[in-house]
Amino acid sequence: MEMNWSVAPQAILDMGLVGVFTVCLPLGLGLLFRTRTGGRRRFFLMGCVVFPLFALGLEGAVNRSVLYGPLGSTVTGNVWLYALFGGTMAGIFEECGRWAAFRLTRRWSRGPEDALMYGAGHGGIEAVLLAGTAMFNNLALSIALNRSGLEAVEAMMGPIPESSL
Repeated sequence: MEMNWSVAPQAILDMGLVGVFTVCLPLGLGLLFRTRTGGRRRFFLMGCVVFPLFALGLEGAVNRSVLYGPLGSTVTGNVWLYALFGGTMAGIFEECGRWAAFRLTRRWSRGPEDALMYGAGHGGIEAVLLAGTAMFNNLALSIALNRSGLEAVEAMMGPIPESSL
């Protein structure tokens, strides 16, 4: 059975707009907070460093060691335990990252304007790394699918398992 694999042009446009939006909005917020409130760039950059370090780096290492270790099948086999584990790890590492950043920078801070800059950097890099890269990846795959079909996508990603078709 031959299938027509294509993505609607409107969906491609939407993916591109979401990708651009997730990159431009955090930068725009940083510029807005800097000009309107006088927030400093170092707090924006601190937020951009803390999220990947704590949430993606340290939390990712703990997740890999637990989920691929001896307890992995127990945790992933129970949806409630898996959800509890995931939520707890995200909470611990994100909040500890924020605590460490605020503890480190509290003697330099002039007030709420610096906290706004930190928040724009922290949330901004999260949007760029998680949503923005996913949208640009989906966009590239959609364009490849529309231009050359499933063979182009397989060339980019590897073969699609027969069980998922």
